[in-house]
Amino acid sequence: MAKRKTPKKDKIVDFKIKADKITSEELTKLQSLVKASNQGQMQLGRLELQKYGMLQDIEELRNHTVNLQKEFIEKYGSYDISIEDGSINYPEDAKVNS
Repeated sequence: MAKRKTPKKDKIVDFKIKADKITSEELTKLQSLVKASNQGQMQLGRLELQKYGMLQDIEELRNHTVNLQKEFIEKYGSYDISIEDGSINYPEDAKVNS
């Protein structure tokens, strides 16, 4: 086994007093920070659930819109309809089935 190049140092003695607990002020501060963090996470979770519900509603509305467009194509030959006055914009090369 190789010899050690640097001499072994004496054991270091720590003279600091080690506390068993943090102070009550520090505990209160820590508890309030953890509580605020938990509340923020709960609020974020609620918002995500609301967002998910809204996305589901939007998808359902899209499906209803697609079905209505299919009905318009069958009935009028076009689904390009003005939402302002209900006028039908027929494609230039399509024939009107009136």
